[in-house]
Amino acid sequence: MSDPAVSTPPADGGGAAPAVTTPTDPGQQPTQGRWFDSFVAADPNAWNDHVPHLAQFKDPLAFVTSAKQAHTAARAKVEGMVKLPGEGATPEDIAAFQKALGVPDTVDGYGLTKPEKLPDGVQWNEEEASSYLAKSKEIGLTPQQAAALRDWQVERFGQQAAAQISQQAEMVKAEKAALNERFGKNLDASVALAQRLAVAEGLPATVADPNSPDFWGVEFLSFAHRIAGKLGENKLVSLPAVNQLDPAAQADDIIKNKDNPYHARYQAGDKEIAAMVKGLYQRAG
Repeated sequence: MSDPAVSTPPADGGGAAPAVTTPTDPGQQPTQGRWFDSFVAADPNAWNDHVPHLAQFKDPLAFVTSAKQAHTAARAKVEGMVKLPGEGATPEDIAAFQKALGVPDTVDGYGLTKPEKLPDGVQWNEEEASSYLAKSKEIGLTPQQAAALRDWQVERFGQQAAAQISQQAEMVKAEKAALNERFGKNLDASVALAQRLAVAEGLPATVADPNSPDFWGVEFLSFAHRIAGKLGENKLVSLPAVNQLDPAAQADDIIKNKDNPYHARYQAGDKEIAAMVKGLYQRAG
């Protein structure tokens, strides 16, 4: 039996030879050429000659594959990111951005409290601390940023306080040296005499006390000492009275005692004397 798939030429050999066909393998699919195969085969560099950075790719398919991978990676990097508010951003846009950063909804969310240890000379002020947290929330600081800025401020205040303390110490040292140079062993007697004059004039005794923060200085002490020596004992307050007369009593004396040198000025509304009386009452508590 002859194979129907094979044809043979005519016996006389004339005419064109018929095509020879072979059975098709059902498991073998014909390969379809890619759209760029023809011109890549003709000239492999023709497709990227004019674009230098494409030379690293052997054909357009390699370039497209690389571009797709780069695009996928770029999209992965921005997933979960929040758009930075720009000009014209709505309050909702700003709130979403701040929330993504970690800005708390209320000032309580900062969790900032008084530091366990403050530098010498620095005092904690709750009112100022509350104002600071309110401003932190207003400008959108995160808890970490607010804490870092707070610590920087405390450190800076501490440095300023340390400088002031050092300066005051130098001033006290210089003042003591000046007192010893001017009065020597007679310092205590001179202070007592100046205090008696101060009280007689309606001033607190502390203005003539080098150990008091109210001390008016070396020059005042020297002046008061000289004046007291010229006035004489009968015009000075006794030393026991100086020790017993507290600030409140001194203020009362200015207001009520007609013989007090400041009484008339106080009654006339002198602002300087009124401030003196107010200060005396404040020191008395």
